[in-house]
Amino acid sequence: MLLGNPLGTIFFQIMVSDLLLVNEHARSVHGKAFTSRASRSTRSPRKRPRGRSVGQAGWWFITLEHSCQAELLARAAGTPIGCRRRQPRPSTSNRPLTAPTGSASALCLTRSPPRNPTSSTRAKTILNKQPKGMRMSSPHNSARAAATPETIAVVGTGAVGAALAAWLARAGHRVMACSRSAPERPVVVIDEGDGPRAYPVRWHAAPAQVDSTADWVFVATKLPHTPVAAKWLSALVGPSTRIVAAQNGVDHRERFAELTDAPVVPALVYFIAERLAVGSVRVRHLGRGDLVLPDDENGRLAARLCNESGIVAETEPDFTTQAWRKLLINAAANPLTVLTGRRLEVLREPSVAELVLALLDETVWVGRAAGARFDASSASEALAWLRALDPDGTSSMLQDRENNRGLEHEGLTGTVVRLARRHGIPPPVSDTVLALLRGLSASPVGSPARGQVPAGLGHEMQDPCCH
Repeated sequence: MLLGNPLGTIFFQIMVSDLLLVNEHARSVHGKAFTSRASRSTRSPRKRPRGRSVGQAGWWFITLEHSCQAELLARAAGTPIGCRRRQPRPSTSNRPLTAPTGSASALCLTRSPPRNPTSSTRAKTILNKQPKGMRMSSPHNSARAAATPETIAVVGTGAVGAALAAWLARAGHRVMACSRSAPERPVVVIDEGDGPRAYPVRWHAAPAQVDSTADWVFVATKLPHTPVAAKWLSALVGPSTRIVAAQNGVDHRERFAELTDAPVVPALVYFIAERLAVGSVRVRHLGRGDLVLPDDENGRLAARLCNESGIVAETEPDFTTQAWRKLLINAAANPLTVLTGRRLEVLREPSVAELVLALLDETVWVGRAAGARFDASSASEALAWLRALDPDGTSSMLQDRENNRGLEHEGLTGTVVRLARRHGIPPPVSDTVLALLRGLSASPVGSPARGQVPAGLGHEMQDPCCH
C-alpha cells in the first residue's frame, strides 16, 4: 500500500484528502462511470494504474480519471461539429471562430479559453505538475484587460512583487519577473480566494538576461535589498521608463535618486500578501485600494495603469501624511514583535503598550517636522488601532527574523532616528530600540529551537499594517 502525491502539491499545503491510495484495487470515480456506460466496441480502462514508481502510478491514475471525465462530458454535450459525418468542416480562413449562442459545441469553435476550466485544462495542469486546482489563465478571460499592453518589469518577486506581477500579466501586459530564483515554469501563481490561477511571465535570474528596456518598473524588494535593484535598473530603464517603488518608508524618491535618473512614483501597499513558494502568492483585500499613490502627474499615470489592469489604486494629494501614517504603524509594531519574538498579541500587554505609545509619540513629532499633518490624538489613535488587530497576526519583520532574512529596521526605526536628528528632535526611545534591533540583526536566529523555523511559519506574509 502506497500513498502518492501525483498533483505535485507544495508539501506544506498537502492534506490527507490530497493523497491517493495506489494499489491493485485503485479505480477512479469517472473511470467506473465510463466503464458502466461504455459500449462493447469501446475499450474500457479496467486495468489498474501502472508504473514503476508511486509517481508514475499516480500519473496514470489521474490521467485515466480525467480522460474518462472528458469523454463523459463530451458524450453528454452531443456530437461535436467537427465529428459530424457528411458535413464539411466550416472554413476558418476569413472569419473568427465563434460558435452560435447556446450551441452545445461552443467549446469546439472558440479560440478563447472557456470561463470554467474543462477536463482537458485540468489534465494539462496535472501533466505540468502544478498545485491541485490551479487554472492556467490568459488575459483574454481575465476580469479586466489592458487597453494598451506595455512592457513591465517587476523587481523582487516576494509576496507583494508576485501579486503585482500576476495582476499585470492577467491584464495582458508583457511582464518580466526579475529575481534570483525562479519557478520551474515561466508563470506566476496567485490565489485571491477563488483558487490558484497561473499567468505567464518572463523570468530573469540576472540583469544580463534582460534583452529590452521596460515602460514601467515596479520595485517590490525589501528595503535592505534596494541597492541590489540598481543592477536591474541599469538594464531595464530606458529614456521613457517610470519606476513605481512599492516599498516601506517615507523617503522613496530620495532612496532611488542615488540609483537612477528615471522618475520614481512612491507606492503604499494596502493588501495582505502571503508568499507560498517561489512565484506563488495568496492575497487578501481589505476593502480599500490596493495601492496609494501621490496625486501628481506620474502618480496619476501609474494609477491609470494599475486601475486599467485591475489593481485598485488611489491617488492622495497629501501623500506625505499618508506615508507617515503607515510608518507610524510600522515603526511600532515591527520592532516590538521582533524584539519579543511574539505576534501582535504582545501589544495588548499594558507595559508593552506604554513603550509602544512612547515610540508613537516620538514618530508623530518627527513626522510633523517632516511635513505630516498629525494632531495630538494621532499617537493614541494608532495605539488603539494596533491593539484592536487580530492578536494572532504577525509582522513582516518578525517573519523575516524567523526565516533568517535581513531586517528592515534601518528603513523604519532608522528613518525616524535619522530625521529626528536632522530636525533637532531627541528620540531616546527610538534610539534604544534601534540599538537593540541592530544587535539582533547582527546575530543569527537562535530561537525558538536552535535556529529552526516554527511549524507553520516557513512562508512569508506581508501585512499592510506591518509591511
